[in-house]
Amino acid sequence: MTGGATFQGTARRENRIMNRHHRSAAQASGIAAVLLALLAFAGCGKTEGVLIENERPFVELSAAPSPSDSVEYAVRLNWFGGDNDGVIVRYEYANDPPADGDTTWTATTSSEVTLLYPSKDPRDNPLPPFGSIVPSSDYHTFVIRAIDNEGAVSEPVSRSFTSWTVAPSTRITRPVPNNQQPVSTTPSITIEWQGNDPDGVLSQRPVKYKFKIVPGDVIDRRIRARS
Repeated sequence: MTGGATFQGTARRENRIMNRHHRSAAQASGIAAVLLALLAFAGCGKTEGVLIENERPFVELSAAPSPSDSVEYAVRLNWFGGDNDGVIVRYEYANDPPADGDTTWTATTSSEVTLLYPSKDPRDNPLPPFGSIVPSSDYHTFVIRAIDNEGAVSEPVSRSFTSWTVAPSTRITRPVPNNQQPVSTTPSITIEWQGNDPDGVLSQRPVKYKFKIVPGDVIDRRIRARS
């Protein structure tokens, strides 16, 4: 009986030891499962990133009159631009912007433009002979800027220069002029004239005419002052 009791006691101790091993293994498996679940949950979340500020695009003039240069009134201008973190969606240019405040911008996706600049300042010669070369000029400033896909605007680039042209000339063909004495006419009169624009772009015909009726002695005084 004593031997049987000893055998039973030994078996019970072995069973307790095995149960402890099973519980430890089960606990370890449970902890591992919880850790894997936490890692999976963390992986499903959003990753916080670093906000990078948008860089401004840039633009440069590649073909334009030299600063303070004097050029013919039909001026071709070229430019190029870039954006380190995006793309340029358009360019905007302006002519003769005011010193203060904004101006009117013209949008374009091209990289060149040909502009006809007004040149309205002729020499003080009110009645030049027909066909005379009378230079006329004006000072202008061209400004260009670039806009990227996020709306950022580049630093504007400008170029100032003088445009010139040859003023058109006109002559009266009816009634026939007379340098000796005034032409006598009836109260109703038809006046005809011709014009010439030596450096016209599309033709040598002036785009329009303007006339003014003045007393004859005013013309005489101007002719005497010129001679």
